[in-house]
Amino acid sequence: MFTAKPLFKWLFFIFVGLVLLSFLVINIYSQNEKESYRHHIVTCQLISLSRALNKYHADTGTYPEAPGGRLLWGSVDVEFSDCRGKFERVGEFISDPWGDEIIFEKLSGEQFEVYSENSEFTRLLLSGGSVIGIGENKK
Repeated sequence: MFTAKPLFKWLFFIFVGLVLLSFLVINIYSQNEKESYRHHIVTCQLISLSRALNKYHADTGTYPEAPGGRLLWGSVDVEFSDCRGKFERVGEFISDPWGDEIIFEKLSGEQFEVYSENSEFTRLLLSGGSVIGIGENKK
């Protein structure tokens, strides 16, 4: 004779499995949204910084000194007001909102790369007062 008890047991396990799967999907989606937001903010910040660096280069004919590849807050006149997010000047070196320092790395001659230290996102290549390349940061 057929009883409903085993059927309810299986339906309960399927329901619990679907609930757990839903939580997993929601978690993955929210992680992707956070990464997308961070990518947008860091890229915007790097573009604003490259404009300030290129203006500095146009005014002086050279890029500012960057001890250890790190830019001091006062070395260039940069504002990140166009980049949504909260920016506080923490420490003496320019950093992104997550506290990762912005690296200004000399490659060769007048070529420099600008990127966020621990970000997997955008790198900008500067030379002679212009952005000449954009790429992904390969940590």
